[in-house]
Amino acid sequence: MKKSGENTGKKRTALEIVGIIAIISSSVFLARDIYELISKYKKSRSDINEAARKQISSKKQRRAEMVKNTLEHNMNLFEERMLAHGAVMRDDFDVENREKFGMRSIYEYQDKFFRIGTLVFDEGEDPYIIVNAIDNERYARIGIMEEIEAYPYDMPEARIDEVVKEYLESEL
Repeated sequence: MKKSGENTGKKRTALEIVGIIAIISSSVFLARDIYELISKYKKSRSDINEAARKQISSKKQRRAEMVKNTLEHNMNLFEERMLAHGAVMRDDFDVENREKFGMRSIYEYQDKFFRIGTLVFDEGEDPYIIVNAIDNERYARIGIMEEIEAYPYDMPEARIDEVVKEYLESEL
């Protein structure tokens, strides 16, 4: 048995050589065509992936804007409901920290003090509306609160009214 690569002594005819060249040439052209198809596919996939990323980013931006608007709307409702139930806004309390940290006003109702705020427990999660409260005017004047309750940012208006009533009527 002869080893691979040994001369078999057989001579190739011109027709066989042309056939071999044709096979090699067609393989080269086939390889080139395959390469072009793969390149087009990769570009197409890249375009699809980029479009998907843009769409996801756009959805995230719209959701973030919706959350922000709902949060602000519901925080305003909390404050409006407190005023409607007889609380008084105390703009003279905690002025420096409100301006420095962008905090909301403190409200007073029957010697109890309340402030509405926000809290995010984990990055990327929905925020919560928090109600801070204290019954000590001295601490309230400088913005220190001791009671904190958290509520979903998107709670229904009827629930907001219930929560405000509960807070205003509660013993701190």
